[in-house]
Amino acid sequence: MLPRAPPFPALPPTPPQVQLCNAPNQKLTVSTPQPDLHFVCGQFKERACCTAQRTYDMVTFELNAYMDYKPTCWAPEAARKCAIECDPDAVTWDWLDFVGGDPYLCRPFCESYYVACLADAADLPYTQGFKSYANSSAYCDERARDTNC
Repeated sequence: MLPRAPPFPALPPTPPQVQLCNAPNQKLTVSTPQPDLHFVCGQFKERACCTAQRTYDMVTFELNAYMDYKPTCWAPEAARKCAIECDPDAVTWDWLDFVGGDPYLCRPFCESYYVACLADAADLPYTQGFKSYANSSAYCDERARDTNC
């Protein structure tokens, strides 16, 4: 009878997966816990590509500008900005570099964003600079995708 072979050594622990950020659109290059994130982007406290200071600046300066617009716009605009700046999974999004670096929106969010921030109803037109959209379908055909939602 042959002697028994020694057991295999234990496998080393799997290193934590590093989640890269989508620099330069996001302020960090690797996502890290950000326990002090502002309440607006608090859903990203465990893993974020934005800093608490950047979130505070965004709320103070950028989002406060939306207070002069429709009251329904503040929450979706905050969600959009937080996702762009903080979401570690944004690296997998499709980005619209020709429109200022914003990622494509998920189609259902795009449609609700259109009504909340751009027009009073989905079937009404919206004009942005020299670009006009007949309704939410036309806007979201250009700005939204059904993937990575």
